[in-house]
Amino acid sequence: MEIIRISPGTEPARIVKLLRETDRIFFTSTSLRDAGQSDYKNRHRLIDLKTLCPLYNEMGLFSAECHGGARWHVGIMNRRESPFEELRTYRRTMPNVLLQTLIRETNLWGYRPYPRNVIEYVVSRVDIDLWRCFSFLNDVRNMRTVAEVVMSRGKLFEPAISFTDADWADNAYYLRVVDEIVALCGGTDEIILCIKDMAGVGSPERIRSLVSAIKDKYPDLVIHYHRHATDGLALPAYRAAVEAGVKIVDVEEDSLCRFYGQPPMLSTYAYLTE
Repeated sequence: MEIIRISPGTEPARIVKLLRETDRIFFTSTSLRDAGQSDYKNRHRLIDLKTLCPLYNEMGLFSAECHGGARWHVGIMNRRESPFEELRTYRRTMPNVLLQTLIRETNLWGYRPYPRNVIEYVVSRVDIDLWRCFSFLNDVRNMRTVAEVVMSRGKLFEPAISFTDADWADNAYYLRVVDEIVALCGGTDEIILCIKDMAGVGSPERIRSLVSAIKDKYPDLVIHYHRHATDGLALPAYRAAVEAGVKIVDVEEDSLCRFYGQPPMLSTYAYLTE
């Protein structure tokens, strides 16, 4: 099967169009960031992680999440590694792969809200292709500045809805959040929506229902499902999500899988292709 490659520098609208039109399912590897944060306290060092890069460069990943979250400050404070040098290394060793970061709305990678001029300065100087942004309270107003800055620079913006399992968090609630996101971003043609199940609590049928509801209202919206393996239902939840219309799922290297990260890459591939 021919590998579909999405190269850095591709316009967001072209990426979204390709994802809409293909019947392929894509993987984002979190091995360089969230896998280590979830199970290893971000202690993986660059000298080890960069050995994955030549393989990632050839295997046709949609993106590699290699930046953001707590990896930024742990690198500076504990590992004594520069997050800027880390990005330069990844860009050099896997030039065919979209580099992805995770930001906490106006907090970026810090722990307090920053003003617009700081966000503009930082975003313009960090070499990232795909910017996933979430508000843990699903307050889309806090995504506005980041959305405007990222999209004005021609980078791919991935706003996220933070998923939880509660009586009040029904499909109608999440659709209201999606409505606000679509309005903020000027439609669905240049963004990818992330369903961010950071606790790993979405059952297969719950996720199928949510994805179906979103796709019914916004059939052209490309959805990326991020999930942790906390409850042991990650693989069937991924299958349900894909069957309902999700195009991208997050996975990690099988050798790194422990308890709380993403599902293993090879197991997910086997399960979805069976």
